[in-house]
Amino acid sequence: YLDFSVKQWYQRRVRGCFLNYEPCNMADRFGGIMIDNMRSRDCELPGILACPTLADQHTRFINAGFTSAKAIDMNEAMRLLPAEDIQRMIKLEFFDEQEILTQLLEHYCLAWGFQGNVNHISLST
Repeated sequence: YLDFSVKQWYQRRVRGCFLNYEPCNMADRFGGIMIDNMRSRDCELPGILACPTLADQHTRFINAGFTSAKAIDMNEAMRLLPAEDIQRMIKLEFFDEQEILTQLLEHYCLAWGFQGNVNHISLST
């Protein structure tokens, strides 16, 4: 989790893009289990509940002064990759069921903010 003030500092000094990868959607049962699991290992995640949804991630960037922002969960990010890359990654991490991977990817996101005109930038393939 990146503190709001870090994003504001970056936004005031750098023109371009700021990309952030972090947990999200932690307010459901699966997210609660993930948080409890980390705490049981004495691993606190400060700020993990500060942006509970993708919309909150987007709003955080806009409030930090970025001119545009977007947040997607990792399921959506995976859909942007070529099918052969997805198959290769799935082989690296064995899951008994695809549903477990889908649930896990719902709880991590990519969020980014841009400075300036970014109408020409697209994530689609």
